[in-house]
Amino acid sequence: MKKYEFVMMVLVLALVIVVQSQVGQPSIFYGTITRDGQPAPIGTVISAWINGVDHVMDYTTTKKGEYDAIPVTGGQSGDTVQFKINGFDATPVAIYNPDLPQKIDLICTNCNNPPVLSNGSVSPETGDSETVFTYTVIYSDQDNDFPISVSVRIDNNTYDMDGSYEEPGTPDYYKNGIQYSYSTTLPDGSHTYQFIASDNFSSSQTSTELGPFVGVTTTTIPECTGDTNNDGVVGDFELLDLIKEWARGLVDDFYLLEAIKNWALGCP
Repeated sequence: MKKYEFVMMVLVLALVIVVQSQVGQPSIFYGTITRDGQPAPIGTVISAWINGVDHVMDYTTTKKGEYDAIPVTGGQSGDTVQFKINGFDATPVAIYNPDLPQKIDLICTNCNNPPVLSNGSVSPETGDSETVFTYTVIYSDQDNDFPISVSVRIDNNTYDMDGSYEEPGTPDYYKNGIQYSYSTTLPDGSHTYQFIASDNFSSSQTSTELGPFVGVTTTTIPECTGDTNNDGVVGDFELLDLIKEWARGLVDDFYLLEAIKNWALGCP
């Protein structure tokens, strides 16, 4: 009986030693990464989840379409490992095995974050028909995807903007944002502009903005726009006269809008 108990104790101890040796030992993974049918760019972020816990803490790739050996720790043999690419679930699900490295080719579909357009503007805001107006906008992409197009729509016409359209050379190249620009002259009158971009997976656009104002003189605008009688209010007949002048092209859009606001709300 004592011999049997001794043997069982040895076996249990051996099992404990084996388990303890495996707990904390990393399971190594490497392979290719495909996003929506294309090799994932440099800067793709990979995380590995076991039982709802991230055990990699965001590994960032330095090669296009590949990831080098990623040590996943904190699991035990047989645990399932769910990889995520840029926060989206990837396939296949892997099995935690600290005994040997595993080649897992990760595939992710519908896992794109759309590009972001910010700080869009036109300069100068006013001028004449010989003034060169420059439109600028910042393109950034959380997935580090390069743009296949960045354009500005001026009135009803769309123009390609100058900037970088190459694949990223560093993990944060497009994440940090790149400026794009377009310069042109414009005819007299009020104009509108809007910026549009695509990273080949999805597109983004800004709201339409007014400007610039070409050939418009702003120095003659009175303190209360639309108060042509200088009596402190914009009357009905004053507004009607301004609408007629606007229709004839003698008054710009902003002047009329300001006059309507003062007519409705009163002069400031």
